[in-house]
Order: sequence, then C-alpha cells, then structure tokens
Amino acid sequence: MIQKGAIDNSIDPEIAILNILKEYFANRIGVGCSVQLYDYKYDENLNFEIVDTASANFMENKISEDSPLGKALIGKKAGDEVVVTVPDGKERYKIICWSRKKSE
Repeated sequence: MIQKGAIDNSIDPEIAILNILKEYFANRIGVGCSVQLYDYKYDENLNFEIVDTASANFMENKISEDSPLGKALIGKKAGDEVVVTVPDGKERYKIICWSRKKSE
C-alpha cells in the first residue's frame, strides 16, 4: 500500500509520461483525423483529412500535417479557433467537429 504523499517507484516515469500524452492526444486532432472547419472569410464550412506529407492531395481535401493549416490544427479540439498565415494575409477558422478513423 502506498502512503499519501509517497512516490510510487513501481511505475516507469517514461511509461507514465507516454500514457499522459496518449490520453491527451486521444481527445485532440492529429494525423488521420477528418476535420470540419468554418471559414470566416468565405462564410462556409470546409472538410479536410489530415495526412502525412506523402499522402497529401489538396484536390482530395487531404492536407499534410506539415502544411500551415495542418500544423495549426494538430493538438486542437472542437470549438477552438486557428489563424493561419497565407500569402495574402491571415485566414481564421473555427473547428466545428472532427473524428478519428478507427483502427482496423
């Protein structure tokens, strides 16, 4: 039995940190997620899938995790707003909803 205030040395600190990060990112946008955004400038909803760089294809609404928009979305959740710098200024989006593909 562990006493109050005592440190549990039976848990590997690296595993504990990995578990915390896993839980945090399970509830946040990441690679493999589909995201619906509201575009304030054009007053419309946009749908994207965040993919790795090799799979990116803007014509199929697949954006790279390394693109400006992809970087802005990683780690965010529904209701958050993101601002992305583009060649002609800044674009602002609100995250309406998102989902993660289920593992097979």
